[in-house]
Amino acid sequence: MFPILAERLAERVDAVVGVDTHTDTHTAAVLTAVGTVLAEITVPATDDGAAVLLAWAGRQTAVLGTGRRAWALDGARCHG
Repeated sequence: MFPILAERLAERVDAVVGVDTHTDTHTAAVLTAVGTVLAEITVPATDDGAAVLLAWAGRQTAVLGTGRRAWALDGARCHG
């Protein structure tokens, strides 16, 4: 990420939820706006897994400032 973009994002959110998608699972991490990893989770690539991921992200980010978060998805079920 370009430094100016990272700086602007850090001013607007309290956390970034990064998700690496796979065929059978999705792995996510919550990072502070400056890039410190706070927590990680792997869930099944199912509707139930998505619900778990959304609830988990809400809990992880609720304690950070206003709870404002950005999502960064890798590939969105695109595998090479």
